[in-house]
Amino acid sequence: MNYLVLYRAIKSLVPASVEFYCRGDKPTSKQDFSERFAICTGVDSVGTGQFSNDESLWGFTYEQLTQKIAAIEAEDIALSYQGKRALEYPPIGDQLDALWKGGAAATDMLAKVQAVKAKYPKPEGQ
Repeated sequence: MNYLVLYRAIKSLVPASVEFYCRGDKPTSKQDFSERFAICTGVDSVGTGQFSNDESLWGFTYEQLTQKIAAIEAEDIALSYQGKRALEYPPIGDQLDALWKGGAAATDMLAKVQAVKAKYPKPEGQ
């Protein structure tokens, strides 16, 4: 997981108006996360942001965060090349109909499927 997944998870759990910072990547524990995450509680007289890692200010639980991270990771996997291909392939009913008809219909359908595969190539090593 990269930092962006963690950031996306946090952004989805806090109101848009809430400012925060988080250092590092996926937390290994609640304590690890609480040491690296803080919510902005205001600004001082010179405009410097004041942050707190007080868990009661988070607006979400660590368990909610880990669930959101897992959901985002699953979504990212689904939208990998396989997921992207699946979204663009012709409907399976149309594919079966072309296969049943054979001839030009099957050839045209094969070309459509191959075009999608060319657009979203399989990564090397997979």
